[in-house]
Amino acid sequence: MLQVRYGINLAPEIKENKIDIIKNEPFTIWDADVINIQKQKYYLLVEKDTSFPILLTKLDTKLFNDVFANAIKSYDFILFKQQQKLVSAVKSKQMSFYDTKSQASLMLEKIRKLIEDNQSEYLNLIDVVKDEKNMVDKLTVMSATIFALDSQIGQNFISKMIDEVSTYFPIKPQKPNRRYKYVDLVPKFEDFSNFENYENKPV
Repeated sequence: MLQVRYGINLAPEIKENKIDIIKNEPFTIWDADVINIQKQKYYLLVEKDTSFPILLTKLDTKLFNDVFANAIKSYDFILFKQQQKLVSAVKSKQMSFYDTKSQASLMLEKIRKLIEDNQSEYLNLIDVVKDEKNMVDKLTVMSATIFALDSQIGQNFISKMIDEVSTYFPIKPQKPNRRYKYVDLVPKFEDFSNFENYENKPV
């Protein structure tokens, strides 16, 4: 189930919220806030553990599922089988809201401020989708482009994402095929790790 934590900025918009405890399931807990981009209102959702950001035009489960699936498929550092497992695990029919009684989480606030402080640069980066008719594709590009504003946040996201995906959706290596045999090749070249021995000597 998709679990969304929200603060005071979103409180007036949320009509129903859960009062029970959030289930700590992988990739299901997201922090949400409102952000304005080019005078248009968006909802910024950031995943709790990996800082995976997603922009939505409305707090809708189907829209979230589609944008999330599209974004995951665009990340080549996640194996195809892992992408499928991840999309299947996160896909939800319902969005549950939890009032945090406070401001946004640290990473959510950092990403929101990053977009707002670099609005003109961000608009140039997403200029390729301004005429895009497909809203899901547009939101996918807008979400993925956030990392281009700050390489450190991007690298942090990639390393966390790889760790989380490898932990929850490991891919086991296949057994060797009996038609092939494995041999250790004897090196036919000098050991370059002993470069000190070869210094100042003819090639």
